[in-house]
Amino acid sequence: MQRCLTAVFALLFMGLLAGCGGSNTSNATFTSTVSFTNADLSGKTLYSTSATSHSYTAYQLSGDGTGSATWDNIPQGKTGSWQLLNGSLVLSEDGTPTHHFFLIQRSDTYWLVSEKNPTGNTTSTVTRFFFDQSTAQAYLDGIPDSNKLQLGGAIQGTTLAFANNSSTLATIGTVPPNSTVPPPNTGLSDTSEGPVKFNHPVGITTDRTYLYVADYNNHCIRRINIVTLETETIAGSKIGQAGYGDSNTGLQAQFSYPTGITVNGDYLYVTDSGSNDIRRIEIKTSNHAVITIAGTTRSAGTTDGTGDVATFASPGGITSDGTNLYVADTFNHTIRKIVLPTATSVSASNYTVSTLAGSPHTAGYADGTSSSARFNLPSHITTDGSYLFVADFNNSTIRKIEIATGIVTTLTGLAGHVGEQDGAKNVATFTQPNGITTDGTFLYVTDGNLIGGASAGNTIRRIDKASGEVVTIAGTKGTNGYSDSGLGIFYSPTGITTDGTNLYVSDSNNNVIRIVAP
Repeated sequence: MQRCLTAVFALLFMGLLAGCGGSNTSNATFTSTVSFTNADLSGKTLYSTSATSHSYTAYQLSGDGTGSATWDNIPQGKTGSWQLLNGSLVLSEDGTPTHHFFLIQRSDTYWLVSEKNPTGNTTSTVTRFFFDQSTAQAYLDGIPDSNKLQLGGAIQGTTLAFANNSSTLATIGTVPPNSTVPPPNTGLSDTSEGPVKFNHPVGITTDRTYLYVADYNNHCIRRINIVTLETETIAGSKIGQAGYGDSNTGLQAQFSYPTGITVNGDYLYVTDSGSNDIRRIEIKTSNHAVITIAGTTRSAGTTDGTGDVATFASPGGITSDGTNLYVADTFNHTIRKIVLPTATSVSASNYTVSTLAGSPHTAGYADGTSSSARFNLPSHITTDGSYLFVADFNNSTIRKIEIATGIVTTLTGLAGHVGEQDGAKNVATFTQPNGITTDGTFLYVTDGNLIGGASAGNTIRRIDKASGEVVTIAGTKGTNGYSDSGLGIFYSPTGITTDGTNLYVSDSNNNVIRIVAP
């Protein structure tokens, strides 16, 4: 338990480092995870690109990086120092210590600067560093103006920092402390009511302040403060009763087996699988009003259309790119798209549903474009803003969908081959992948189920988004149970999310939320 708390408070510390950019009077620190030498950098000019502003900034480095080294920012006239810390480049800007920059980078992909100004408003800028001006300009020229570069599927609408550790090992803990009683400790109670209890938690998402959990068998939505670990029920029945009903007060609304959950700005979006609906919950107000935006209550079907004209069949995972919602319509074997209205709307008629990929009622396996592709019980879904990534449960594969074209390919896994093999995309196997999230560079998948009465999987797999290579980072293969030791032991892990530093897992049959820290 101590390791769990340490990981959480480390997250708080990292959050306090988040700072603000763009000021002429700032004390800024940029840190990379690329291993440099003095020879790589001394006398060089770095070109820092900003995809959001379509511009680049030149940093002319002088000195040898031992403390007396300086840099000049052309043409803005800023100055600062640079040094190497364990092979990482750190750029510190001269000026009044008003703001702080926080940056982490994964491999040779995007660099992220999270910034926070004195009023508390938080913004993000995605940047990339190059050693020559022409390459920097070519990169910027290739980015469409509309590209928001939302790189974190777990925090929809918010650019995520990438995981900064490629270790295949992880520290496992439980959040929040459930009590001294080993799981399963089934029930429904919040922090104010004694030991916190869940009943088969499934979907999970985060806005980096809270975790939001779809508590499946309790038919409600729970919220966990990442720092204090305080847990409360914000929507649905407090007595664990299934039903259906919208309400201006979250605790007076009813859900029926909520499964998928995602956050986008001021709202949570939930797949209410027992009612075949998509629900919206306000999270910036204290009453947490609930409305239904799509689906015909308790009526399964495949119909596209607006609001309650559209029908779903036990919808599972849900994600957003800030413009649309994407739903794994599990029992229809399809991926659905819901266009979000440009203005806040409480009318379901303003939400338009269409089928992006797959053929309704047609389970199978096939890559292809839109309706020619086949899925078999797609469970959960995430996005990096350009692609959707789907855990294709019964095909034991991870599928990739290009949002702009609807083209479906298999990223990794062997359809029809169940297993726990790590390795290259054409070698790796999965049991039955369920939850999925991304930090922009890697995908993280919960893998495992009871097959023929025997335990299989119960692991957390990491997938290189570019190559499809698979590594098991947590969990003991073929073993179900509960343990925080070593790589840990899970019992049917389902939902998974990340805040860019840690992973958070709904360990469903243990009735706990687990933290996987680098």
